[in-house]
This record gives sequence, structure tokens and C-alpha cells, in this order.
Amino acid sequence: MKLTSLKHYVAVAALLIVGASANASLLKLDDDGATHNIVNSNNFKNNLGASQYDIGSNVLFDVAGNFEITFTALAQESGWNNFLSAYGQSLPETPINGSITVMVNSVSIGDLLQFTFGVTSPTGKGTVSNGGNFGIGSEQSFATILNSTFNNVSYDAILLWDDSGANQDDNHDDMIVGVTISRVSAPSTLILFSFLAVVGLLRARKVAC
Repeated sequence: MKLTSLKHYVAVAALLIVGASANASLLKLDDDGATHNIVNSNNFKNNLGASQYDIGSNVLFDVAGNFEITFTALAQESGWNNFLSAYGQSLPETPINGSITVMVNSVSIGDLLQFTFGVTSPTGKGTVSNGGNFGIGSEQSFATILNSTFNNVSYDAILLWDDSGANQDDNHDDMIVGVTISRVSAPSTLILFSFLAVVGLLRARKVAC
């Protein structure tokens, strides 16, 4: 059997691993919130690749594994100074398009994506953490859009913060953050499946020769 054939089968196995990881939905929402049309007063409605968002739900992992997660500040509307903190790092809304990247290991299905929205100034304002979100009409809450785009750039999740600065306007455009997630390593079961597939192909090739 030629070496090029072996390389071909190994490449196929690699594509199986990467393809399965890329096609998996990595995040999901719990059922604590509700879906709403994005209101016209959201200043970035036309930048979003969706017409609805969920207000009040919390964001959970839908796949187990090790992940690299990037939180990117996309837009701000408020005169207040807001921030998002995640896994011990802080992302202020200024400058917009700033980002933080974290490595998170040993995630289980159903674990919370760890982040908190809050207000730097004026002081004395509250924070809302994922896992303790509030529904529409609350003083502060965040909305979520999964697997969508902002300015035609794809994100696994888009988080939209309402900081209560306009008396519960509920338009969720005070700070908008995009979340992108990539799996650091494929699950062992998928690697085993791909290995067995390669072995089977090699055996079939040997018999044919």
C-alpha cells in the first residue's frame, strides 16, 4: 500500500473530528426566559443577524470538553460605563472591539458559561450574572441570541445588556458582547471512532491489494 493512501485515510479521520466538532452546537439556553422580537429602539437592531432574542434565560454548555472562549465587545449605547467579567478577567465597554480570551477545562454538559454584566459608573448600580438573569421588565437583565451574526461576523452567542439607565427601557443595547468558542481537543469517543474507521479502511485496502 502506498504511503499517500495512508495519508489520505488519516486526513479523512482528521476531517471527521474537525467536522463533528464544528457542526456541534456548543451552547444552549435554559427555560427561565422567553423569546421576544428585538425592539425598534435597540440601536443595533440592523447590525444583528436575527429578529428575536431571549430575555431572562441563562447560557449553558451543551457539549463537554476543553474550550477556548473569546468575549468581544461589539457595541455600546449607554452613557453609563458598563463591563462584562468572565473567568476572572474584565472586559470594559471602552474601547469597543476589545476582547478577552480564556481557556476553560473539564466543562460538563449543563455547566454555566461564567460571565457577569455590571456598571462601573455611576457607582451603586447592580450586576447580573449568568445563572441569575431576570426577565423582561426587570431593572437589569441580559438578552441572548445563539448562533447568529453581528455585522455579518458569526458568533456562538451574542449577549445584550440592559443596565436600567433609561428606566427599564428593555431594548438591551447598552453593551453588546459576542462570544466565540472553539474546542481545544475532540472527545475521546470521537477520536476512538475515527481511529477504528481508519483501521477498517486500511484493512479493506490491504484485502483489495
